[in-house]
Amino acid sequence: MFQTNNQLLWSTLDPRCLELTLMPTEQCNFRCTYCYEDFSIGKMSPRVQAALKRFMINRMEGLKYLSFQWFGGEPLAAKNIVYELSAFAQKLCLDHGVGFGGALTTNGYLLDMQTVQKLFGLGQRGYQISLDGMGDAHDRTRKLTSGTGTFDRIWTNLKRLRDSELGVSVLLRVHLTPENAQSVKALAVMLREEFLHDPRFSVLLKPIENLGGPNSASIAALNKAERAKLLGEMRSLLYRDMPSAEPSKTTVGEVCYASRPNSFVIRADGRVQKCTVALSEAHNTVGNLTDDGSIRLDRPLMGQWMRGYETGDSRDLRCPAERFPQRNNHEKFIPVALIS
Repeated sequence: MFQTNNQLLWSTLDPRCLELTLMPTEQCNFRCTYCYEDFSIGKMSPRVQAALKRFMINRMEGLKYLSFQWFGGEPLAAKNIVYELSAFAQKLCLDHGVGFGGALTTNGYLLDMQTVQKLFGLGQRGYQISLDGMGDAHDRTRKLTSGTGTFDRIWTNLKRLRDSELGVSVLLRVHLTPENAQSVKALAVMLREEFLHDPRFSVLLKPIENLGGPNSASIAALNKAERAKLLGEMRSLLYRDMPSAEPSKTTVGEVCYASRPNSFVIRADGRVQKCTVALSEAHNTVGNLTDDGSIRLDRPLMGQWMRGYETGDSRDLRCPAERFPQRNNHEKFIPVALIS
């Protein structure tokens, strides 16, 4: 696979491209029943924001494209920080002839059209929004901190976005669990009718997994047979007679952002990590953002996250957090250095 798609694979190593996954706050207005985050950190401080701006200035030389991926918590719970950093990066990239864009992983509750239009003007034009079924089924697992349901407001926001003429892209992430199987099938029919005729919208089917965290003991997951059966039924409901609407798979998509040397997660407290799932794992912190805009990377640890490029093992490239090797003193080769 990697020999026949060698050009695509090595494009993920391009030092002229930089992807920053930014966590403007690690607080959230939702309390999803399967969430693995602990919400122990608040908004990104002005000091960390200033250091991030200096880092971007330091990295402009030789850069071709800068991409933001907003994550949380819920990033839109800190809209002003999203706006401020996006506006700064947009102008900086424009002044240096560097391409710029971005996307948000958001629960969609705060995604009103005023927010969408503001983000669009700042080059943040992609969204990943999760749904857990229709109405009550969704509301049982994706609820506000108050316990109130969220489906109706998210659905309204999505329809308003669909009815706009903005050139956005929206990935609807549908979570599958043993409890919501019937409801997600009804949702699939509605998604097909309401959104899949619009090329700006696509669907990702994602069985819920137990990723640890405070809710770990109560998380139920589909077994292998149940998963295969439900995925097949969902794809039939979504894409029957619409094969062009089903997302295609590419080799680049099999290289996780956490494997890539030009991709970093910037936590709200300034820690630099590789993975947005293993947030509490010590080996996930590969450096820290300093006040002068530098990132002091742990080179051996970076090498272990990027080991798939050395081993050629598709499992290491697809998810380097799995089977993570024991720490040793051997300094692995890092194809692209991003230390400022």
